[in-house]
Amino acid sequence: MEYENGVLAMEFIAPKPGQAVLQLSHEPAGPLLAGGRPTVFDWDTKNLLARLPIPAGNAKTGRVRIALAIDAPEATGFFVHTPALLIGETNQVIAEFSPAAVAARSRLRISPDLSHVQDAPAADADKEKPVLISYKVTVPPNAIEGDTAQLSIEADGVQLSHARTRLLAPAAVAFEAGIGVRVTADSFVPLHPATIPVNQRSGRELVVTIRNNAPAIRTFQIAFDVPGLEFSPAKMNVSVGALLARDVTFRVFGQIASTGLHTGELRLSGAATLREPVRFIVLPQTGAIAWNSDEFSFLESMKARASFLPNRWLEMINKEQGTDAQPAGGTAFSGGPVSSLRLEDLEKADLQKAAPARRP
Repeated sequence: MEYENGVLAMEFIAPKPGQAVLQLSHEPAGPLLAGGRPTVFDWDTKNLLARLPIPAGNAKTGRVRIALAIDAPEATGFFVHTPALLIGETNQVIAEFSPAAVAARSRLRISPDLSHVQDAPAADADKEKPVLISYKVTVPPNAIEGDTAQLSIEADGVQLSHARTRLLAPAAVAFEAGIGVRVTADSFVPLHPATIPVNQRSGRELVVTIRNNAPAIRTFQIAFDVPGLEFSPAKMNVSVGALLARDVTFRVFGQIASTGLHTGELRLSGAATLREPVRFIVLPQTGAIAWNSDEFSFLESMKARASFLPNRWLEMINKEQGTDAQPAGGTAFSGGPVSSLRLEDLEKADLQKAAPARRP
């Protein structure tokens, strides 16, 4: 909820239509949707209550913004279209002004200091109707993904409206089969780079999710480059709708690869360029291997995975059943960190029997 230039603006998560009820000191001048479009509202004179309908929000996020003119401003300016700003690209931001004359006296202010170009209002615009202005905002390629940009519209020394939007890469990828470690009852830590187990003999199917953050359909080419592993198809072209994600499937083969970690990258080209690091842990058909990732250590076979911190046994995953034999948060090793373990012992014994070799 924000108040500026006589207008009280409210943003909601509204998967379905709803209603806002406000206690006010006097009858408001009128309600506005973002963009200055009026809507019907109910005013209870006796109880000084305003009831405003909340329309269903954006289909994906559920967000919707409504505004109530507590005291009718002489001029209004609203952001109509404020998408996420794509890094390394020029983005369009649209604002609506009323009356039309205020548009010519307005300016866009943006932080961080991103370069932008303002289009002039149409020369034949109706002076009695709201007018749209488009701004082209360029985000440098070295901007930090996930950062935010503050945008505001000023006219005649008064801030009319403001918005906050995120800086995003034009595209993003995710791996469905990436390993995550349960560290508490409701908290999983995904490994980074994404790490995916592969059967050395038979390989596996690999689902990759491609996210298009642009407000238009885009086509990408996807290929893996991981020494020792082969992929089918070797590369793939895929079109993804505006602000949507799409799953694609590869087959990865590890017959010629040694067991253990293999590090490489997924390469995205075409409408956007992306290099996403990825690791594959190639597992033998029988037996188990030990491997490490940042602060975690693992013992893993085709049937089970045990994960550890230096002094704690976090997980004992039965892959066939999808169960974890360890309690949430794991079990501490009594007597200090363990120097040697065998996965087969962990599968059939309790902690005291499974970890006989300890550091002094």
